Amino acid sequence: MELQFIPEDILDTAKGLDCILGELHPTDISELLNSSVLAGGKRLRPMLLFLIAKHLGLKIDELVPHAICVEQIHAASLAHDDVIDEATTRRQRPSINALSSNKYAVLAGDYLLADVIWRLAELDNIEILQESSKVIKDLSLGEWIQLKSTESQSVSFEDILDVAELKTGSVMGLCAAIPGIIHGDEKVAVALRDFGRSVGIAFQLVDDVLDFSGDPQKEPFNDLKNGQLNAVIYKLFDLSAELKDTFYQGKLTPESISSELLEQAKNIVKDVAKEKIEYAKRIITEIPGHQIASINGLLDLIVLRDY
Repeated sequence: MELQFIPEDILDTAKGLDCILGELHPTDISELLNSSVLAGGKRLRPMLLFLIAKHLGLKIDELVPHAICVEQIHAASLAHDDVIDEATTRRQRPSINALSSNKYAVLAGDYLLADVIWRLAELDNIEILQESSKVIKDLSLGEWIQLKSTESQSVSFEDILDVAELKTGSVMGLCAAIPGIIHGDEKVAVALRDFGRSVGIAFQLVDDVLDFSGDPQKEPFNDLKNGQLNAVIYKLFDLSAELKDTFYQGKLTPESISSELLEQAKNIVKDVAKEKIEYAKRIITEIPGHQIASINGLLDLIVLRDY
C-alpha cells in the first residue's frame, strides 16, 4: 500500500506492533496462532486507530495496547472464518485450519478472544471493554446471518450490508470509537463508531469486488466456490434471474458469468462503497482535529485499492 500521507510516527508504531503471543501462553496454541492469523497483515486497523487518536490530540503510544487488542480480535475472527470458509491459505500462507485442523483452529480462536478480554480488563476501562465485547458478539452474529443467507432466497441487499457492518464494520468502528472514548466526549465517540462502521462496510464491499478481480492475498473466487453470497453475487442476481437460480442450485461458476454482467455488478458495488466512504468523510470533517487529510487519504486508499 502507498501510505506517504500517513504520519511517520503512526507508520512506525503500526509496523512495530507486536501482536505475537509470548511464552506465558501454551506453546502449541501460541505457535499455531503466531504462524497463521497473527503473522503479517497490513495493520490497517491500528493505523486507523492511531490516526483518529492523533486527530483528537491523544498520544498514540498510549493506545498501543488497545491497537494490539483490536488486531487480535480481528485475528481470532479470521481463525473462525477460515474454518467456516474451508480456507487453505491466508496471506499467501497456509491457513490456521490447514496447519492444524478445524477443531484446533476454533479452539485457538476462542483462546485468543479470551486472552484479549483478560487484557482489556487489565487496561481498566469498562466502556472500552463493553465496546469490545459488543464487537465480538457482532462478529459471531454477522457470521451466523451470512450462513443463513446461503440457505435463503429471500435475502435483500440490506441484509448483505448488515453482514458487512457486523463482520467488518464492527471492528473498524471499534478502532475509531476507542480514541473517542479515551478522549472523554460521548457524542464524539458515537460519531466515530458510526464513521468506522461505514468505513468497514466499504472495505468489505471492496473485498467482495476483489473476490472477482484478483487479489494476491486471497484465493480467487473464494466466496463463489464456497457458495457464499456476497455483494457482487447479489447484484448479479438483479441483472440475471438465471444466475440466481444457478447459484442456489450450487452450479454457479466464474465461467458461467459473462464478463459484461460481472463488470456491471462490480461497478454497482464499487459505487455503494464510495457512498459509504463519502458518508464517513462527512462525519470526520465535523470532528475538530488536525489529521483530516491523512484520514481521507486512508479512506480513498480503501475504496480504490487493487481493483
